[in-house]
Amino acid sequence: MAQTDHRVTEPGRHDSNAVKTPVQARQGRKFGRMRYVLIFGVALAVLAMLLVYAGVFSSPPAQP
Repeated sequence: MAQTDHRVTEPGRHDSNAVKTPVQARQGRKFGRMRYVLIFGVALAVLAMLLVYAGVFSSPPAQP
């Protein structure tokens, strides 16, 4: 019985199964859309921490 090749290839890529050197394997497009996702995420995290800080430390101390 013949075995079937179950490797998954990237659509539109003909060289996805090619053997590459370590230098070629590291070559890729840097950032792209991820840059905006990371900037937006960091900005939201900073904003959340500022809101928490303002909420905790701006209220007057509780009276006994």
